[in-house]
Amino acid sequence: SLIGPRPLLVQYLPLYDEEQKKRHRVRPGITGWAQVNGRNAISWEKKFELDVWYVDHCTMRTDMKIIVKTLRNVISREDIGEGACDMKDIDDSIQDDLEETKDDRDSIHEENPEWDGSESELVADDDAESYEIPETGIKISYVMTREEMVRCLYHSNIYKTKGSRAVFASVLFGAAAVIFAVAYFTTNQYQPANLFFSIFSLVMIVLIWLVPFLHIRSMAKVMANGKTIEAEVYPDHIDIGQGAGAWEIDLDGNCELMEFDNIFMIALPDGRNFAIPERVIEPEIYNEFKAILIAGTKPQDE
Repeated sequence: SLIGPRPLLVQYLPLYDEEQKKRHRVRPGITGWAQVNGRNAISWEKKFELDVWYVDHCTMRTDMKIIVKTLRNVISREDIGEGACDMKDIDDSIQDDLEETKDDRDSIHEENPEWDGSESELVADDDAESYEIPETGIKISYVMTREEMVRCLYHSNIYKTKGSRAVFASVLFGAAAVIFAVAYFTTNQYQPANLFFSIFSLVMIVLIWLVPFLHIRSMAKVMANGKTIEAEVYPDHIDIGQGAGAWEIDLDGNCELMEFDNIFMIALPDGRNFAIPERVIEPEIYNEFKAILIAGTKPQDE
């Protein structure tokens, strides 16, 4: 093609990471976005970043801009190297940059140590209005496990008596059980009512902890049905699902963001919740993904 990433030797293919491989989604070209934004003055790693940017923003307007800038650079001889070029030196430079990037991929994994190998992809916002600049979003798909669903339900406040409240209620019922038991055994009448209320208080303590535990695990078993959840996360909203069941979360600062047990959970004003496990987010985009959620929501304690 006239416009596109400059072609490189096939021997470099094993050295590309998943992001750099995206440059092969379009035909190679004579000139491209990297050539008009630094060319020989920038590193090969930066060129790959610019190539991928072009793939994600490939439009007629972008192509026309590249053609105009190419003509201007040729005339002004901007970013054009001086003197002869040794192709072996160029090949060595490309290979060194790619190998260095490949060696760093294991260390970048530390940005999200929970990643389970799930793949994400960048997508354009096809629903943007004609007057809006289309944003690039992050598409993820995953299946919630039962244990993840249990943790989400526990944090969704379906039971008000939990945590410190459960402890406080347990202490009150425990004190009541002791008082009624002492009254039963220290009086000569041995009134059955004291024994009844003592046992009743102990049963309430068990119910305070056991009922939420069993109910939440039962709900989680039903909700963690193996269904794949698909979501596209954009800077201003999240599209969830497809077809008739699709819905949207506006990242306009009205939703609350909770982080717990390696899970992001967004609490909507209408009472609904949406959870995203950290394990499905690729390390390379983890920081950007988290920044989008933080910027478009507010902390739970506000």
